[in-house]
Amino acid sequence: MNIESGILLHMGVNYLLAPPPNVDKRQFLAFQSALMDAGVDYGEARHNGQTIILIRKSSPLQVRVGLPNPSLGQLLIVAPTPDVGLEMFGRQADAIVDAFVETWPACNRIVAADCTIRYLYESSHSRAFDEIWQARLNQSPDALDVFGAPVGGGGLRL
Repeated sequence: MNIESGILLHMGVNYLLAPPPNVDKRQFLAFQSALMDAGVDYGEARHNGQTIILIRKSSPLQVRVGLPNPSLGQLLIVAPTPDVGLEMFGRQADAIVDAFVETWPACNRIVAADCTIRYLYESSHSRAFDEIWQARLNQSPDALDVFGAPVGGGGLRL
């Protein structure tokens, strides 16, 4: 794998929180105000009663506050096609979390959290799966013979 060839494809942070936030119109406006105070800009804001969605097209960023079920709230921060690095995304995510906490201070229990960072790298082999299987997992190419067919670019599907 050619580490220097890495292209950042996606970054995201997801929080599930309890108790769920009240996402009424008043809180929608309060969250927007807190984001502006924190220096987070966006171009589009939507509210449908259950979900708040903020979207920025330049320097792509999406923020969602919603209710995945009646007992949980969700804060999702995504850079779907980032044009900033991890450090800048981290600063933006911190500012968004601060604005969330300012708007909904009672939503203070994190039930679950996850982060996704996706890079695309050039392979030093003819197929990326070969590199992962042989170089990274130290497996013999013959070990794949058990499947009865060559394993192509899509990898294993079991």
